[in-house]
Amino acid sequence: MKVEREEMKLKGAKAYRESLQYLVLRILAEKPSHGYEIMKKIEEITLGRWKPAAGTLYPLLDLMQNEGLIEIKSCEQEGVRGGKKIVYRLTTNGWLLLKDQLITKISIYASLINFMVLDIIDDMKKHGFIREAEEVCNSISEWIEKITSNLDRRCKG
Repeated sequence: MKVEREEMKLKGAKAYRESLQYLVLRILAEKPSHGYEIMKKIEEITLGRWKPAAGTLYPLLDLMQNEGLIEIKSCEQEGVRGGKKIVYRLTTNGWLLLKDQLITKISIYASLINFMVLDIIDDMKKHGFIREAEEVCNSISEWIEKITSNLDRRCKG
């Protein structure tokens, strides 16, 4: 029982680190940033629900740098309280890992959407909620049109 709990903690820690790593890669894809900017951006995109601690983020940044996923773009010392402001950017390997992680996440999200949304349409109809099922279908169709339009514009443009 204790071994199972320890394994669960390790799996949870790994999932946490992988999620944080993905967010760091995604944020650095927008623009090179320093650690504090990365923390603030994560807090912003999670609507204040998650602000990784410096003691978590900076060791991860060091690990990502050692793995060749990010590199130091610049290091500023003037006007920085407590030392240096290190600005990180993605390397080619970082971009490639970001692409791989995105493809993995898309397949996970597609599976979740299928379970959470598409399968329930049949269940709604089966239980007599025909109009409600049509509402869900219309809503999904609108979303698919928007995402398809955005994909066409971004991928073919």
